[in-house]
Amino acid sequence: MSSRGKADGFHIGDAVEGNYFMEGTYYAGKVIDVLENGNSVVVQYDDDGSSETLTAENVRPIEVSTEVLSHETSRLSDEEAFGVANTDEIVLLDYELISKIAELKERTGDRSAAAELFQQAAELAMNAGKMQTANKWSM
Repeated sequence: MSSRGKADGFHIGDAVEGNYFMEGTYYAGKVIDVLENGNSVVVQYDDDGSSETLTAENVRPIEVSTEVLSHETSRLSDEEAFGVANTDEIVLLDYELISKIAELKERTGDRSAAAELFQQAAELAMNAGKMQTANKWSM
């Protein structure tokens, strides 16, 4: 059980877990009302949308994600959040991805489809200013 004695620490919209019908099982939900008595909140459960009034002792806050968000609540890049770029991720540009699919088509013997995909990849690479890459696929 939570050590909270009053509901005044909760606010409408808070992510919480409520002791569902006082059965001892806590389910995720959100606070949709804080009652004036100062000891109870109304929790709406995420899974089925049902709601119930619970005393503060039967509600516990859900730990807030450690994900870093910008002031517009959109995700920050690793570089914005940590000051360094994430080098663990491999990013394929659309023309690189199309060329990989073309290679797979070529390996399976579908040379016609492979040629069309290589041509498409070359055109996209050219549009991105990657002439050397485009030349490799357009030959």
